[in-house]
Amino acid sequence: MIRAQTVMAGAALALLLGALAYRAVTYVNLPGRPEAARWVLQDFRDAVYYPTVAFFDGRNPYDQTAQAREYPVGQPFPLYLPLTFLLHAPFALFSHADAGAAYFVVTIALSMALAALAINGAGVALTAATVLWLTTALLVTRPGQMNLLLGQVTAQVTIGAYVALRWARVRPLRAGLGLTLSVLKPTSGVLLAVLMLFGRGDVAAVLTGAAIALVLCLVTLVPLLHAAGGVGAFAASLGSSAAAFSAERASNAWTTFTRVDATALLARVLGHAPGGWVELALGLTVVCAAVVGLRRLRDDRSAPSAQLGIGLVCLTVLVAAYHQTYDTLLLAQPAVSLVMGRWGRAMVAPPALRWSVLALIAVPALNYLATNTVVTRLNVGSPAWLAITAANPAALLAAWAVHLGLAWRTPCADPSSHYRTRRASRDHSCS
Repeated sequence: MIRAQTVMAGAALALLLGALAYRAVTYVNLPGRPEAARWVLQDFRDAVYYPTVAFFDGRNPYDQTAQAREYPVGQPFPLYLPLTFLLHAPFALFSHADAGAAYFVVTIALSMALAALAINGAGVALTAATVLWLTTALLVTRPGQMNLLLGQVTAQVTIGAYVALRWARVRPLRAGLGLTLSVLKPTSGVLLAVLMLFGRGDVAAVLTGAAIALVLCLVTLVPLLHAAGGVGAFAASLGSSAAAFSAERASNAWTTFTRVDATALLARVLGHAPGGWVELALGLTVVCAAVVGLRRLRDDRSAPSAQLGIGLVCLTVLVAAYHQTYDTLLLAQPAVSLVMGRWGRAMVAPPALRWSVLALIAVPALNYLATNTVVTRLNVGSPAWLAITAANPAALLAAWAVHLGLAWRTPCADPSSHYRTRRASRDHSCS
């Protein structure tokens, strides 16, 4: 029976990968021709391959003008930490086409590793069948497909986050390495570090990760400063890179249809992108509230509460700062814990609430209306456009609020009471 499940899961994954590979070949970007219609692996081209090639060519990838002049890129290089050049150095050894094909295969392998970590982290038995099934499920979802087809770095960042959260209290060095991996995308890794340090109290893991990341960044900073022509010129290139990235339609809080953070939802309410200070204040409010909630969970050692805390961390990272739909791969482990009933607090989270939260975090995973094909046919600001583009951030904010509310509640003394019958729940209510 187990072998049959493994064969079925492997066959399902193979069929899905065949379909995705066909789509990739059809729309893959052509070397030297950054065309919008050829969108497959465009993020690999612009955010991984050519920035890494430029770094090893002795240039400054953060200089958008020079980068566009010297290399066939279609979008500005986002403000990833320079340790990304070391992590992705092997791809710079190959031609654009060969590197893209290799990255596609590596991303599939990383998706399987992510699935294994999500299953193991949720306390579920790890088997070949469960890994294959979850990998298939992830690649069916919009975040999984976007990460694979666009050539994003979300799988690496999510794997790093899961390693950091899983081993922070027992293997600080291993957790620190995971945190270093996740921090290559600062909007994910830095927020994760803040929540781990001030919310969970994972001091050793955070300090270890920060030290490793600092050393790696310093190693890359010397040639970058030399290529830029000094500290001032390098700082100016960072500012211009941030400005160019923010000006893009997909990045702007109002015009985007792929952002899932609270600022994007606020923009729907206001009818325009909020100012930078408003965005910062909103993000800080979300993070501070989550820190308080995580501190209240510290003394609750039950397995469901541990998964509740991890879910709160992951949702806070996504809601508090700039994130796109593909970043919601970070919710793989919370989804597994919800499905398997390993989530909540004793006598506080009934099964109906658990399934409701699962439905909320599934919205960005299954919202195929929020695609370029559909949204570009609608007028910006129209009721249909607002409904489609607000659905993802609204669902995640609601799921975050439920996690925060449960973290604030005081559980019963006996954690096993979470699994008692509804009648027992009424007889021994904690409210």
